Amino acid sequence: MQKMLIQLDVEKIERDNKYDIKDMWKAIDEIFAKQKCVKEVNEDGSAMYLGNPNTDNYLADFGIAYITLKSSSWFLEYALKWIWYDNDEDENGSFEESDTLYRVKKKLGMI
Repeated sequence: MQKMLIQLDVEKIERDNKYDIKDMWKAIDEIFAKQKCVKEVNEDGSAMYLGNPNTDNYLADFGIAYITLKSSSWFLEYALKWIWYDNDEDENGSFEESDTLYRVKKKLGMI
């Protein structure tokens, strides 16, 4: 199973006033909707996107989402959390957690 947790920095988005947060979430939702992922909104405003078990290869679906998000400068600028969870080795086991935001920003020299 694959899943991704995303949280946007609402305070920074509002302070900078460059983007509408609803439009940002809509763009993110569309990326995952194309992959038929399931979205759960958390109390803190973050969103968990879950792989759809009814699709053949949701690992590829998350790969597409990853590539799309990492090439979106607005996303990298305003993401507060971007964590990729994976337990494909054992669907009943615990999830391995990867801080994708940190890894991508470090690779791009943003931190």
